[in-house]
Amino acid sequence: MLIKLIKHDLIATYRDLLPMYAGLLLLAIVGAISLNPEVEWLIFVIVVPFVGLLIASTVILVQTILRLINRLYTNEGYLSHVLPATDIELFLAKIITAGIWMTTTLLSYLISVSVFIGLWYFLHQDLLVEYQTQINQIFAYLQEQNAIVLFARMVLISLPQYLVNIFYGISLILVAFSFVNTSYVKANKVFIGLMVYILINFVIENLNSNLLQDWYIQVERMQVNINWMMYGLDFIYYLVAGLGLFTLTLWLNRNKLELN
Repeated sequence: MLIKLIKHDLIATYRDLLPMYAGLLLLAIVGAISLNPEVEWLIFVIVVPFVGLLIASTVILVQTILRLINRLYTNEGYLSHVLPATDIELFLAKIITAGIWMTTTLLSYLISVSVFIGLWYFLHQDLLVEYQTQINQIFAYLQEQNAIVLFARMVLISLPQYLVNIFYGISLILVAFSFVNTSYVKANKVFIGLMVYILINFVIENLNSNLLQDWYIQVERMQVNINWMMYGLDFIYYLVAGLGLFTLTLWLNRNKLELN
């Protein structure tokens, strides 16, 4: 049932996000073809809309996730809660769907920026003739230092932390939404929900900064140094925090939920 719920949530939200990804890629291609560094106003006309679209896409992503979660607490919530699925499956589906779209959006940013830079460099190499020696030296250094291997290693190392932080972050949003739709809150739900989110996040992050003060990953001279103990403690901390918030969400929905 969990797979069906995720599939349904993806179908319900893809129309908001796929056009955004297509727009980012299209603007990256058009910008790379059109951008001439010798024409200052053209740089402004191309770069500013591209950056603006990156910012707007983040806002759209956040709105999509919030709307996806809010569906549990509107008239549609009645239908969701009578489906042959447990409440754990309902909320896990929201977390996984949000994680999928967050990851897809991040990849679209990386792909769009890479296409913009790579295509522009390919089409305008003649404008960089005087800097070609320095550029070749940079590429040679990156190749010598196995930059691709370093990047892949950083991605693999960061992946568990990235996933646990998605779980923690969406669970925190679920708590805020659940709380304002309980018998505890009768008015000013948006404001109270925002304050609940900020307060809980502040307490958890502040506690983390006091308990785990050292950075667990440092990159120096193309070398990755990892404090595995700190890495593990940070992972466990946010996993426990996320599980606690998820459990609190379940309790609020089982005992105090009031659908609109």
